[in-house]
Amino acid sequence: MKNSWIFFWQQFDPTDAGGSFVDRGSQYRSAIFYHNARQKKAAEASRYKLSQSGIFEKPIVTRILPASKFYPAEEYHQDFFEKNFDQYLRYRSGSGRDEFLEKIWGKKKTPSSSLNPSSREQLEQKLTPLQFRVTQ
Repeated sequence: MKNSWIFFWQQFDPTDAGGSFVDRGSQYRSAIFYHNARQKKAAEASRYKLSQSGIFEKPIVTRILPASKFYPAEEYHQDFFEKNFDQYLRYRSGSGRDEFLEKIWGKKKTPSSSLNPSSREQLEQKLTPLQFRVTQ
């Protein structure tokens, strides 16, 4: 996929160091976690491309950090958009996320369930299962 590096960045505001839309606090800050030097280099290159693209006027503050101990969120957070789709859509709209993404990227971003089958398959092949779930 040409320019597949940008897909990650189209999910949130990478210039917000205080959280994500209405969700505030360190637990809501964007970050990329890497397991090895190759992943770190790819993440840094991706962040650099975005910072040089001119898409954002403010600096990109998404951190790139070594992976460490991971704690899964509570069960009610798991697959929330699938289990509570209407509530999820209301949250996206009410949080300012949809408006922001449309303003920056020119069209609304929607959950993977609305991707056409070939796009979804390509994305699932490109990403690990965890990456796919996190980005979707």
